[in-house]
Amino acid sequence: MRFGEFQRSLVACISGFVLAAQENGEFLDEDPAALAFEINGQFLAAHAGFNLTDNPAVLDLARAVLHRRLEG
Repeated sequence: MRFGEFQRSLVACISGFVLAAQENGEFLDEDPAALAFEINGQFLAAHAGFNLTDNPAVLDLARAVLHRRLEG
């Protein structure tokens, strides 16, 4: 699988999770495609940040940012 295919598949999977959450009454004000895009962007930023700095604290920060976004 090529990187582009993987990214499209991942975003589709995340969108599916958002849709499932909406069926349970969560994230009702969110556009599933937009939220999936945002979450994927955070994954990419965390990956790049960790690989560029070799600092595991970057992953903790990414986890905290994502948690804050989804709890907001």
